[in-house]
Amino acid sequence: MGQRSFLAAVVGLGLLAAPVMAAEPLNPHAPCACPAALTALGGTLPNSLTEVRDRQTLKIVALGSSSTYGTGASSEAATYPSRLAAELGPMLPGVRIEVVNKGVPGEVALDMVHRLDADVLSAVAPTW
Repeated sequence: MGQRSFLAAVVGLGLLAAPVMAAEPLNPHAPCACPAALTALGGTLPNSLTEVRDRQTLKIVALGSSSTYGTGASSEAATYPSRLAAELGPMLPGVRIEVVNKGVPGEVALDMVHRLDADVLSAVAPTW
């Protein structure tokens, strides 16, 4: 891996797809109402910070199963990796955001572990 950094998102939790009942229409621009304890990473990402600062780029590899792949999404733009890129853009002005979708429907965590080298590390490997 050398000095390159990467951030891999492993999401395959069915409970994220649970229906939400709201009395009023949801505002897509409202701040996240989730408690910080549920969304906090619990640490820092110094290598990612360095990439953003030095190269003005952030590459994220989304590793997961059908929910990552986009099964059930209305379009490619509606997949969670595409939405992540769209939401991060305004938060990091001037930074090139690239989210690589490496979701494979039907996979379990062990399958994803076997794909780490080929699908995650190779996606962020230096190009020189």
